Amino acid sequence: MKNSQLEMEFANMKDRHELFAKFGIAAEAAQLFETELGTLLLALRGLEHNWHRGSDAAAAQKSLGPVDKLDSQTG
Repeated sequence: MKNSQLEMEFANMKDRHELFAKFGIAAEAAQLFETELGTLLLALRGLEHNWHRGSDAAAAQKSLGPVDKLDSQTG
């Protein structure tokens, strides 16, 4: 018996939903990885400048520059 057009469309829709769900999971994992990488880069920068011993907001701002600069290092 030949599948009706509606049955074929429904089968394709299930496949698309599964594909998009898997893409969403992968995209979320990539975003979390990028966030963690940025955190590690920030921690390393802090260790280089001894920010763990005392805070110096002005020196940190000067060293880090715009937030975009740190973000661009992970992408």
